Amino acid sequence: MSSATYSASIQPNLRLRYLVLGSGMLLAAIGALVILLLPLVAHWRAVLLAAWLVMVVTELLLSWRAYRESLSYRLYCDGSIDVMRPTRGPRAAAFAAGSVIGTRLAWLRVRAADGACWGELIAGNPRKNKEWRRFQVICRLVGAC
Repeated sequence: MSSATYSASIQPNLRLRYLVLGSGMLLAAIGALVILLLPLVAHWRAVLLAAWLVMVVTELLLSWRAYRESLSYRLYCDGSIDVMRPTRGPRAAAFAAGSVIGTRLAWLRVRAADGACWGELIAGNPRKNKEWRRFQVICRLVGAC
């Protein structure tokens, strides 16, 4: 088998996606509460709160859209990724800096060719899933992991 065709197919878990989005919303609310409790004049707290909410909502919407448009990922040892979409063909992407892989849990950072970047929490069992073992090997070969 050539190393150019060595790949892993990973299917994300819907519960883990909800966990990522839910924790993002929870942390956004905590951040808003911290801003409201800052010892600043009210108009400065309002400005900081507005900036914080715009940033957080933008990131959550980008992640939600990326999750909605990706059914699975095909990862290659050269660092490229094909994002399988439900309606159109595959979307070209690559590993982004910040990807972390453990034995059963991974945080995969994906950067699409159009510049969009998102994170995906993925779980797998290396003893039962051959694709998960391949994913671990590919992550060891790619510098972004």
